Amino acid sequence: MNILGFLLILLLSINTGIRAEPSVDQYGLKGGSICLDVAEPPEMIKGLKWMKDSDVIVDDKEISPKYKQKVDYNSVNHSLCIKNLLNTDSGIYMVNYRKSWKESTTTYRLLVEDHVPKPVMDVTSLFNTSVGLCDVTVNCSGKDGWMLSVCGWGQCTLS
Repeated sequence: MNILGFLLILLLSINTGIRAEPSVDQYGLKGGSICLDVAEPPEMIKGLKWMKDSDVIVDDKEISPKYKQKVDYNSVNHSLCIKNLLNTDSGIYMVNYRKSWKESTTTYRLLVEDHVPKPVMDVTSLFNTSVGLCDVTVNCSGKDGWMLSVCGWGQCTLS
């Protein structure tokens, strides 16, 4: 075998050995809670560790003192529930564990979002069938703005 073939095989074996699974996006509402699950069935899982960024949250069923009031850990199914979500809880959460002599990692990207208020719509209409007049004005307002649409004579304008 030539050196080029050897390097190709070496490169392929290294590449497949360090392949990482993409992170799973999770969204939570500020003030609410969210649970992150272990993808594998819980039987025979060993050496489980939950982390946020570089902080260890749970290490082999023991919750870090820093997170005792913030999380609930289920030692049966190994899920991690984060309570009273704040913007600072957003980040990368990872769970590492061993099962059947294989190491596994699942990565979650948690995004904590503010509640969005219900939009308010105001509709005003003017009808005069004798002259064929039909005007409709719609004003829709939300958290950070509004939109007004006026429709009449077969066309609509937005402002």
